[in-house]
Amino acid sequence: MLDTVLVTAFGNLAHGRAHEGLDDEQLHALLQGIKGKQGGNGVATMILGMRIFGRHSDKLPISESLKATGREFLSRVKLEKGAQLDHMMAEVIKVAFDKPEREAQARAFCAKVIAALGGWEVSGWDLGDTITALAKTFPVVVLDILVEQAVDEDGMGQTLFQDIRGNRTCPLDAITNDVLIAWATQKPETRYELLARVVRFSNAGDEEHADGWSPAARMLIDAAPESVKVLDTLYRRFTPNGWSGSLADVLATRMPLLEALKHHPRADVSAWANAHALAYRVHVDRQRAVEAAEHRARDQTFE
Repeated sequence: MLDTVLVTAFGNLAHGRAHEGLDDEQLHALLQGIKGKQGGNGVATMILGMRIFGRHSDKLPISESLKATGREFLSRVKLEKGAQLDHMMAEVIKVAFDKPEREAQARAFCAKVIAALGGWEVSGWDLGDTITALAKTFPVVVLDILVEQAVDEDGMGQTLFQDIRGNRTCPLDAITNDVLIAWATQKPETRYELLARVVRFSNAGDEEHADGWSPAARMLIDAAPESVKVLDTLYRRFTPNGWSGSLADVLATRMPLLEALKHHPRADVSAWANAHALAYRVHVDRQRAVEAAEHRARDQTFE
């Protein structure tokens, strides 16, 4: 009990810049002591994250000592739920994984993410900022582990990015199309389709509405050796996992995506679009008819 009270008290160092009274070496020693206590994981995350955030805000340099503390911390930290912790973790990642030679540590941290997701310790909702920071510092590592390994093995990566997209920008938006293409062309038989499972397919929210193909989706359609495989994967995602109001209205926002491809310069793409556009319109009309019938039935119930 005493440990918990002390750790909570040390949490005040994360607020009001009280931690600035310690130099980087003293902060390292403090974090080591806090981390091993009950409840210390989250407190240590907040203190270290605020230390780095404060340095950035004041436009002060980040010492190599503080960066090393960040890497040590990331190797031992337990991932937890919470938006504040997610944001602070991202601050640590930005400075800790600052050089190409940190790739092995970034890969180890991504493996920790997969383990935490698999153990239901966290969900994509809790890791949006964290994974975005990883995508900015080591994009290929994110693609190798959180896309290829996690999606290909059990679909976990697909669920991860789906959960994150539910309320914020997709972390994969931080990866340039040039990097995505270079990665996909190394294993074109599988990677284009894997990317089609996880990138945003539209410029708006994938779940509620669509507003034109996203740059990443359009790039995949244009560049994939087997465009039909990519298109089929994107098409399967047109029906959202959750929505509010009329599903028919949501589905109807996808129609312009198909129409936009009818005159695509690639014959295989335009043929696919022309073959699917009419069938999809019929599907939307049927869904609208179902909803109208349900509304009539409800109205009759209350008459």
